Amino acid sequence: MQAVLLWVHILAAGAWLGGNLVQVFAGPIMEKAGPGPEAAWYRVTVRMGSMFYTPAAVVALVTGFELVRSNDGYAFSAAFVSLGFFTVIVGAALGIVVFGPTGRKLAEAIDRGDHSDVRTFKSKLRLWGTLDTLLVVVTIYAMVAKI
Repeated sequence: MQAVLLWVHILAAGAWLGGNLVQVFAGPIMEKAGPGPEAAWYRVTVRMGSMFYTPAAVVALVTGFELVRSNDGYAFSAAFVSLGFFTVIVGAALGIVVFGPTGRKLAEAIDRGDHSDVRTFKSKLRLWGTLDTLLVVVTIYAMVAKI
């Protein structure tokens, strides 16, 4: 059972990281496709929050909790475990406070042709998206190394 839990936990973390990387590369491609497709892309990224990221984070959280609870080799006091919980909490907060609202505003700004707001919202998403991605990458490393 431990192997299955670990496998599902890794799949969830990989989904989160993969979703972030898709957004990094797809955003500029959609920008070149024109305002309509670009605005649609940012609406899709907002929906990804509830349909993709939330389930991935919940699965990572639940399987991580169960891995620690059921395995004598892991402890809730371990730094990598605390970092994992911290990453899920930060990711959820960023989704609710930054990614969702900013993505919606960005799509609307693209529709309006408000280039100043578009730049502002893209910069905000880029900054917080980079932080989220780095946090996930560091957390994955900490878990692999059991730091």
